[in-house]
Amino acid sequence: MQPALNATINFELSNDLFIKNCLRAVHRFKLTTTVFILAQKVKKKVKGLFQQIIIHLARLLSEPVAGKPPHHQDNPERDRPNWWQEIKTFVTQIQAENLSEAQLRKILEDAFSVEEIDAVIEALRQASDIMGEPPLNLFQ
Repeated sequence: MQPALNATINFELSNDLFIKNCLRAVHRFKLTTTVFILAQKVKKKVKGLFQQIIIHLARLLSEPVAGKPPHHQDNPERDRPNWWQEIKTFVTQIQAENLSEAQLRKILEDAFSVEEIDAVIEALRQASDIMGEPPLNLFQ
């Protein structure tokens, strides 16, 4: 083969390889971006659900939980089963994210203090006792 032809073939092969590597890099970037966006959505969802757990626990226990006072207290005795069911649903939705305890704590500690998180865990235990059900384990 002639040297010019060899150089052209090598150039085309290196161009093809370069393009393939660029496409792989773009694909990896897209995947990384997608994972990041999904992680942010999970964080937002978990924080929101935890906030709802706090609100509903305060209602159910008729006392502040993690600094949040109870409200909507027309008839706490009548409304407790409804609030309890909602709390269980929120806990189940958090558990459905399949986060490890460390991952969940890290997400929660981004928005709540350790003391607030511990207060919620204790309030969940108290609420379980009041409702006569086994304790809910937020951390699976």
